[in-house]
Amino acid sequence: MALRYHTRTQTAACVKHDQLALSGDASPSFMAPRMSRTDDGLPNPLPEELDRALRRATDRTLSALTALRKSVLLHVSSERDRGVALSQIKLDLQEIISRVKESAANDGDGDGEHEIIAAEVIKWTDGFYKRSD
Repeated sequence: MALRYHTRTQTAACVKHDQLALSGDASPSFMAPRMSRTDDGLPNPLPEELDRALRRATDRTLSALTALRKSVLLHVSSERDRGVALSQIKLDLQEIISRVKESAANDGDGDGEHEIIAAEVIKWTDGFYKRSD
Protein backbone atom coordinates (compact mmCIF):
# COMPACT_ATOMS: atom_id res chain seq x y z
CA MET A 1 0.00 0.00 0.00
CA ALA A 2 1.59 3.24 -1.09
CA LEU A 3 1.71 6.12 1.35
CA ARG A 4 1.27 9.63 0.12
CA TYR A 5 0.59 12.97 1.72
CA HIS A 6 -2.84 14.50 1.11
CA THR A 7 -1.98 17.83 2.74
CA ARG A 8 1.17 19.32 4.07
CA THR A 9 -0.03 18.78 7.67
CA GLN A 10 -0.98 15.11 7.41
CA THR A 11 1.50 12.44 8.33
CA ALA A 12 2.08 9.15 6.59
CA ALA A 13 0.41 7.36 9.54
CA CYS A 14 -2.72 9.48 9.09
CA VAL A 15 -2.86 8.72 5.39
CA LYS A 16 -2.38 5.01 6.08
CA HIS A 17 -5.16 5.24 8.72
CA ASP A 18 -7.47 6.82 6.15
CA GLN A 19 -6.74 4.06 3.67
CA LEU A 20 -7.27 1.33 6.29
CA ALA A 21 -10.48 2.94 7.49
CA LEU A 22 -11.88 2.83 3.98
CA SER A 23 -11.09 -0.87 3.77
CA GLY A 24 -12.59 -1.59 7.21
CA ASP A 25 -9.25 -2.77 8.61
CA ALA A 26 -8.48 0.26 10.77
CA SER A 27 -7.25 -0.41 14.26
CA PRO A 28 -8.86 1.63 17.06
CA SER A 29 -5.37 2.66 18.17
CA PHE A 30 -4.98 4.91 15.12
CA MET A 31 -5.91 8.54 15.55
CA ALA A 32 -7.93 10.30 12.88
CA PRO A 33 -6.05 12.97 10.97
CA ARG A 34 -6.31 16.45 12.34
CA MET A 35 -8.07 19.19 10.47
CA SER A 36 -5.72 21.19 8.31
CA ARG A 37 -4.78 24.59 9.64
CA THR A 38 -5.06 27.97 8.00
CA ASP A 39 -2.10 30.28 7.56
CA ASP A 40 -2.85 31.88 10.95
CA GLY A 41 -2.57 28.50 12.70
CA LEU A 42 -6.27 28.09 13.47
CA PRO A 43 -8.18 25.02 12.28
CA ASN A 44 -10.15 25.48 9.10
CA PRO A 45 -13.85 25.86 9.88
CA LEU A 46 -16.13 22.98 8.99
CA PRO A 47 -17.75 23.22 5.60
CA GLU A 48 -21.14 24.90 5.96
CA GLU A 49 -23.11 21.81 4.95
CA LEU A 50 -21.31 19.61 7.49
CA ASP A 51 -21.75 22.25 10.19
CA ARG A 52 -25.52 22.36 9.54
CA ALA A 53 -25.77 18.57 9.57
CA LEU A 54 -23.92 18.34 12.89
CA ARG A 55 -26.13 21.02 14.41
CA ARG A 56 -29.31 19.23 13.26
CA ALA A 57 -28.07 15.90 14.60
CA THR A 58 -27.09 17.47 17.92
CA ASP A 59 -30.45 19.22 18.21
CA ARG A 60 -32.32 15.97 17.50
CA THR A 61 -30.21 14.06 20.00
CA LEU A 62 -30.75 16.63 22.75
CA SER A 63 -34.47 16.73 22.02
CA ALA A 64 -34.69 12.95 22.20
CA LEU A 65 -32.79 12.84 25.50
CA THR A 66 -35.00 15.58 26.94
CA ALA A 67 -38.14 13.72 25.86
CA LEU A 68 -36.79 10.47 27.37
CA ARG A 69 -35.97 12.20 30.64
CA LYS A 70 -39.44 13.78 30.83
CA SER A 71 -41.06 10.42 30.08
CA VAL A 72 -39.08 8.72 32.83
CA LEU A 73 -40.02 11.52 35.23
CA LEU A 74 -43.72 11.17 34.43
CA HIS A 75 -43.59 7.38 34.68
CA VAL A 76 -41.71 7.36 38.00
CA SER A 77 -43.96 10.06 39.49
CA SER A 78 -47.08 8.23 38.41
CA GLU A 79 -45.88 4.88 39.75
CA ARG A 80 -44.66 6.42 43.03
CA ASP A 81 -48.04 8.14 43.50
CA ARG A 82 -49.74 4.75 43.04
CA GLY A 83 -47.57 3.36 45.84
CA VAL A 84 -45.19 1.27 43.72
CA ALA A 85 -41.80 0.70 45.36
CA LEU A 86 -38.66 2.12 43.76
CA SER A 87 -37.21 -1.37 43.32
CA GLN A 88 -40.27 -2.46 41.29
CA ILE A 89 -40.17 0.68 39.14
CA LYS A 90 -36.50 -0.01 38.39
CA LEU A 91 -37.26 -3.63 37.49
CA ASP A 92 -40.04 -2.52 35.14
CA LEU A 93 -37.76 0.04 33.46
CA GLN A 94 -34.92 -2.47 33.16
CA GLU A 95 -37.32 -4.87 31.45
CA ILE A 96 -38.33 -2.14 28.98
CA ILE A 97 -34.67 -1.25 28.41
CA SER A 98 -33.83 -4.91 27.77
CA ARG A 99 -36.55 -5.16 25.12
CA VAL A 100 -35.33 -1.97 23.44
CA LYS A 101 -31.69 -3.16 23.48
CA GLU A 102 -32.72 -6.53 22.07
CA SER A 103 -34.68 -4.85 19.31
CA ALA A 104 -31.78 -2.53 18.54
CA ALA A 105 -29.35 -5.47 18.40
CA ASN A 106 -31.68 -7.28 15.99
CA ASP A 107 -31.77 -4.15 13.83
CA GLY A 108 -27.97 -4.03 13.78
CA ASP A 109 -27.91 -0.91 15.96
CA GLY A 110 -26.07 -2.40 18.96
CA ASP A 111 -23.26 0.14 19.28
CA GLY A 112 -22.78 -0.07 23.06
CA GLU A 113 -24.17 3.41 23.68
CA HIS A 114 -27.39 1.80 24.90
CA GLU A 115 -25.61 0.75 28.10
CA ILE A 116 -24.72 4.35 28.89
CA ILE A 117 -28.25 5.59 28.31
CA ALA A 118 -29.74 2.67 30.28
CA ALA A 119 -27.52 3.51 33.26
CA GLU A 120 -28.64 7.16 33.07
CA VAL A 121 -32.31 6.15 33.03
CA ILE A 122 -31.80 4.17 36.23
CA LYS A 123 -29.97 7.12 37.85
CA TRP A 124 -32.82 9.44 36.82
CA THR A 125 -35.28 6.98 38.34
CA ASP A 126 -33.54 7.16 41.73
CA GLY A 127 -33.57 10.95 41.68
CA PHE A 128 -37.14 11.28 40.43
CA TYR A 129 -38.47 8.81 42.99
CA LYS A 130 -36.96 10.80 45.86
CA ARG A 131 -38.32 14.09 44.53
CA SER A 132 -41.46 15.47 46.07
CA ASP A 133 -43.29 17.20 43.24
